[in-house]
Amino acid sequence: MEKIRRIALVGNGATTRDSDGFDGEIWTTASVAKILPRVDRIFELHVVTDPSYDAARMNGYKCPVMMNGPHPDIHLCEDLRIDFLVEEYGPIFQFSFDYMMAFAYIQAFEYGEHIEITTYGIDLTTDMEYNKFRQSFYYWIGFLRGAGIPVNISQGSAILSEDWQYCHKKNHALERVKKRIEFIEGKLAESNGNLDLAATQVDYLKGYRACLDDIARNGV
Repeated sequence: MEKIRRIALVGNGATTRDSDGFDGEIWTTASVAKILPRVDRIFELHVVTDPSYDAARMNGYKCPVMMNGPHPDIHLCEDLRIDFLVEEYGPIFQFSFDYMMAFAYIQAFEYGEHIEITTYGIDLTTDMEYNKFRQSFYYWIGFLRGAGIPVNISQGSAILSEDWQYCHKKNHALERVKKRIEFIEGKLAESNGNLDLAATQVDYLKGYRACLDDIARNGV
């Protein structure tokens, strides 16, 4: 039986902590890496002039750091070859997790690896995420699944919910979103003065409340 390389793509959404017990590789962004107990590959696509760029912190992780081009100040830097990816697959890269999907595809088909992906904390519920990122992320989920690479969505995620089906009864959509709002309100209460964490939870809370408004308007 072929060995399966299991990879978790982890964002900073409501289901992030569900990845804590994942027994495969953890791929994430530089910003999310700060809150995870371990990481195996970081995608840092900010330019060196960006205030969030922190070479010393990246070097402390002792894992590959995928970047746009060589960066001598990052000891384990690997060139993601963004120009090649865009030329090869088209302008369908809106955020870091799109590049992770494409990189996983290359690992599978250039090197013959059997890969399975699970996403955690990639909910895409804030206004900017919903408007810009969902389209490309859904594209890559379909692309990989069509290529025979399983892509699993963590339970409780707002994306690709089985309750949101065209011309199909949506019995539980309203209840699911209400429960997610309650969960995020609880996380917000636990932020204990951490302004960055509180701001993130507020963004997600706004997104889920917008979902709730959409459901109410459509009478489901």
